[in-house]
Amino acid sequence: MIFNVKRIQMLMVLMVVWFAQTASAKVKVVATVPQFAWMVDAIGGEYVETRYLATPTQDPHYVDARPSFIPYLNKADMLVLAGLQLEAGWLPSLIQNARNTKINVGTVGYVDASTVIQMKGIAMGLNQPVTRALGDLHPGGNPHYYFDPYSMRAIIPFLVERLSTIDPEHALYYKESASELDARLTMLIEKYQPQLKGLKVVGYHLSFQNLFNTFGIENPINVEPFPGIPPSPKHIAKVSLLLKNKGADGLLAEVYYPKKIIQTVAQIGQATLILVPPGQKKQDIVNWFESILKQLAKLKIAKGVS
Repeated sequence: MIFNVKRIQMLMVLMVVWFAQTASAKVKVVATVPQFAWMVDAIGGEYVETRYLATPTQDPHYVDARPSFIPYLNKADMLVLAGLQLEAGWLPSLIQNARNTKINVGTVGYVDASTVIQMKGIAMGLNQPVTRALGDLHPGGNPHYYFDPYSMRAIIPFLVERLSTIDPEHALYYKESASELDARLTMLIEKYQPQLKGLKVVGYHLSFQNLFNTFGIENPINVEPFPGIPPSPKHIAKVSLLLKNKGADGLLAEVYYPKKIIQTVAQIGQATLILVPPGQKKQDIVNWFESILKQLAKLKIAKGVS
């Protein structure tokens, strides 16, 4: 049998090109905060490629709109954001400069998760007019709902719908993965709700209202007197005294807020300090939630012992 060497070589080249194209056919997703990227990873698996702009150690209110972000956004098939004005100070200019019609407002690739949160009545609102005197509040609701597994569970169908529209070939995979993720989050919530109900926790920023609501945790006070307004020595003393007098069981804070202030409050208040774990680049979102809930559950155990 005589082989046509040139024909075989051409076939091999075509196969290499085909495999390269297949490997690069992943849905490219950019998220504003890590938690959305982790959610998409859980649903999309090997068929998605995710990046996030605000790192776990960076305040998402104040992200530098770095030019290095623009190539990611330019090539993105989907952009997932928290909305509710969380990214209002830095994201619009990046979208404009990216010149990618796939992720413009109103397109399939522009995924504002807060639209689902608001529709389901989950996001925390206010029963009073919002003024600057109340600090850096978001009139539409609390944009930090991504700290709450119940709120994030609500956006799963939205992410599936958008991924399936962009990549219909793997729609069944997205649906099945989403079902598994939903079940795991449901089990997590059911596991920790009875353990955490009645706990009293101080926050630094107004970040954990959705989380507290889901698990029946009381939030008597925060280190910031109003969102975005640094605490005065008088307010720090007030929060510390409340903790010391067992008016709260512990302090929960993100790592990007002033470490010295947080540690001072915890030390004077003789309280356990829980810092939200930053997670890994490719983080299992359910395990990340549980790492926070486990630490909160320890507060409840300590409270029961005392």
